[in-house]
Amino acid sequence: MKIAKKIIPAVIIIAVAAVAFFYFSKKDQASIPLQDKESLPLDNDRVPAKDFTFRDLEDKGHSLLDFQGRIIIVNFRTIQCGACDVEMDFLKTFVPSLDSNKVKFIALFLGDKQSVVKTYFNQKNAKFPAYCDDYGLSAIKYRVFGLPTSVIIDKNFKVVARITGAIDWNQKEVGEFLKALANE
Repeated sequence: MKIAKKIIPAVIIIAVAAVAFFYFSKKDQASIPLQDKESLPLDNDRVPAKDFTFRDLEDKGHSLLDFQGRIIIVNFRTIQCGACDVEMDFLKTFVPSLDSNKVKFIALFLGDKQSVVKTYFNQKNAKFPAYCDDYGLSAIKYRVFGLPTSVIIDKNFKVVARITGAIDWNQKEVGEFLKALANE
């Protein structure tokens, strides 16, 4: 009987947390499948992006608003994330292929120190910029609950899409989606 009295409140707490997680993870987030490039969300269906600050590997500070006017892809990740590591192989060809005047790709490492990210990039032979959010506060603003998570922001600083999980960024659909977005 004593065990049941301890287990029941724990089960209730877990159930409430699960409901809260699903409620808050869906609220105020634009999400569209990349395959559906013909139906980009209308401008009034998009939610404003949230600004935050972060640092590059040379310890220079940046703000997400620094890149307003371009399409911004924020790719939240960590070095310890296995799916992020798999996705890195796709990013090594995708990111350098982007027109940096039109699209800014931000590989944002959450909680990883700059020196560790530098070593990781050297080991992976990655030739694109990386950034760090030492405390992961940006992930809280964007309700990131799984890694990698990518958020695509349009030129007007509104969230257009959210992708949770590793994807092959070199897919034809991704290129078509970004091209449609750039032509808006």
